[in-house]
Amino acid sequence: MSAKAIKAKLKAIQKLRALFLQETNFQIRYDATHARGWSDSYLLTLDDTEVGYASLKTGDDSKARDTLFEFFVVRPFRKHAAALFREGLATGGARHVECQSNDRLLTSLLFENATDIHCDVTLFDDHAVTEHAIPGVVIRP
Repeated sequence: MSAKAIKAKLKAIQKLRALFLQETNFQIRYDATHARGWSDSYLLTLDDTEVGYASLKTGDDSKARDTLFEFFVVRPFRKHAAALFREGLATGGARHVECQSNDRLLTSLLFENATDIHCDVTLFDDHAVTEHAIPGVVIRP
């Protein structure tokens, strides 16, 4: 299969992004980056079938959009995620990857493909409700 990343307007990736937000179901740190026009997006295709998207933003020390920060591939095509990821990096000219630690797909691709990894914040997935109590403490909603 031929993997391609094609620069696209935000509107072109909105349906895929809605699937990403629904599937991940966690707070997205840079959600407003898209709405404010601070990102470039790339439609990911396999043999001309739209299967995902990649988005780049400006890195901390740069004015160029050189940091891939959002990446999504629909489930039936995830076995091709690594090739699509590399294509998104190359086409967009990304030199950096920034991801949330609770984004399993992008985090796994980061570990597969990146070097010199730095982490300043770790986010955990809340999978259970606890009933911890501290004697004498009242927590009000």
